[in-house]
Amino acid sequence: MRFLFILLLFPFCVFAQPKPVAKRGVDVDKKGLVTVNGKKAFYMISKSVVPWESDYAVENLGHEQIAYFKLAKGYRYANNIKSHQEVQYYVLSFNSGAHCEIRDYLKNSKSIIKSLAMILVNSGLICDGKINDAGIEKFVTARNGFMTADKGDTTKPAFGNSAVPHKDGDPLNGVISMKDVVIYYDQQIIGTYNKTDIDTDFVLIQVYSVNKNKVAEVTRENTEQYWRIITVVDQKKETLLYNKKEPLPELFRYLLKKSYL
Repeated sequence: MRFLFILLLFPFCVFAQPKPVAKRGVDVDKKGLVTVNGKKAFYMISKSVVPWESDYAVENLGHEQIAYFKLAKGYRYANNIKSHQEVQYYVLSFNSGAHCEIRDYLKNSKSIIKSLAMILVNSGLICDGKINDAGIEKFVTARNGFMTADKGDTTKPAFGNSAVPHKDGDPLNGVISMKDVVIYYDQQIIGTYNKTDIDTDFVLIQVYSVNKNKVAEVTRENTEQYWRIITVVDQKKETLLYNKKEPLPELFRYLLKKSYL
């Protein structure tokens, strides 16, 4: 009897992955209210009026934010060739700081908001109007995400939280070096990178912070005089003049000055 009593203290959805809910069982009305098989579950509140380009705040029935879908942009590359296209995806973040990319959000529905809601429902991430903390780690790690927030803020870089604390405008003239895939500033680790040569005249560089979170995707064709940079955390697109003498150190110095590293 004691064993049965203990089981009743906890909602069942904490322990078991729910059975998938069919597309027709999940509905989202014009106010963002999500119902599952006719029962009110949570809200998906659009944060933009631009069709197909909206963030979504996930709120419980009391309109308290419990998660956030942030629209992001990156590149998709063809195998062994330099052709690529810009793609959109979402970064799902929780109040704890855990976050991961959602790239298959149109798999089950042509409606973005409904498909995102179905991911939350069928993953068991929301239980009785609350985030199911027991399911976050499994969900995030399965999507190669992270259990802590990069720089303490997933919406913008913070100068005070750089690997090398500094103020905006500081020159940061120390020595930047690389050993294997690790980036150093005056022998202090500030991040890592992955360099991929696509064909003979196109390069892709993915840059990661000391917290192992991707902070930038950088591309360049050999004929170009600049780097093309997309910063993941705030989705800025920038170009940086290509330094022929020290191309990678100066690229990483730029990201450090901007507090992405």
